[in-house]
Amino acid sequence: MANHKYDLEERLIQFAVEVILICGKIDGNFASQHLAKQLIRSATAAKNIE
Repeated sequence: MANHKYDLEERLIQFAVEVILICGKIDGNFASQHLAKQLIRSATAAKNIE
């Protein structure tokens, strides 16, 4: 069972990294930046759910 927790943790970290990289490519207008910031907060908060 411990391997599954570790696997989930690694996958959540990788997901957060991918979201950050994708959001870095988003257009620079206000609405896009606002949504990108919300998406990054959501994706990185998933790591805290255990």
